[in-house]
Amino acid sequence: TALGGRIYVAGGIAQCGTTAAFEGYDRTTDRWEELPPLPEAVHHLAAAATDDRIYVTGGYTNLLFSEITKRAWAYDPGARRWTGIADLPGPRAAHGMAAIEGRLYVVGGVGPASEEIWVYDPATDRWEAAPAPLPTQREHLAVTVLDGKLYAVGGRWGDAGNLAALEIYDPAAGTWTRGPDLPTPRSGLTASVLKGRIH
Repeated sequence: TALGGRIYVAGGIAQCGTTAAFEGYDRTTDRWEELPPLPEAVHHLAAAATDDRIYVTGGYTNLLFSEITKRAWAYDPGARRWTGIADLPGPRAAHGMAAIEGRLYVVGGVGPASEEIWVYDPATDRWEAAPAPLPTQREHLAVTVLDGKLYAVGGRWGDAGNLAALEIYDPAAGTWTRGPDLPTPRSGLTASVLKGRIH
């Protein structure tokens, strides 16, 4: 995720196994910096930034992909410190997360009730379920925000394999609409907004 002119990379699978590594890239100096590690080693987590904090949620804690966590954390770049926040309503991994108007939206992934969209308010340190679930259940999707709406892009699910679905959530209306499919189904992808377009 990105915040304050830096790109941050958290957790994952490394040569040592599941890692708690947390690193930041400063594009003005073209340098990476090793930062205080995540409180726990985790992979297939989600990260997003809002309220001058970086938030990470969920993920797998082992290499067998059998143990999913519901823990969530916030990182303060000024204090260089991690703080625990309210746990997710349930365990979730291989999900996406994005921020809209100061709130975090957890979308898709693996775990109980993975079709539910979980919304976090940093002001109250509480999670709640959005009024409408994700229409197409999936994991390894990309999530991004454009013009105040959340876009769920691609992903995969069980026997269906890779998906081409593009679905758009409007927080104000609490509803999903279907966008044009990706030209090719894909998963394990990323999405970013540049000059009013999703790439």
